[in-house]
Amino acid sequence: RAFQEETPYIFAIVQLNEGPRIPTNLLECEIDGVELEMPVEVVFDDVTDDVTLVKFKPA
Repeated sequence: RAFQEETPYIFAIVQLNEGPRIPTNLLECEIDGVELEMPVEVVFDDVTDDVTLVKFKPA
C-alpha cells in the first residue's frame, strides 16, 4: 500500500501569513498536540534529488 511506511501521519492545511493555504503533513507532533491556528515552521523533505516536499512542524 502507498505510504504504509509513513503511517500514522497528520494531514493539515496550513495558512501562510501571506494568505495562501497549503495541504501538507504535520511532522514531529502527536495528534493530541494539534491545535487550530497553532504556529508552525516549514520543513523541506528531500524525497529525491529532484523532488522536495514542503511540510511543517510545530514552532
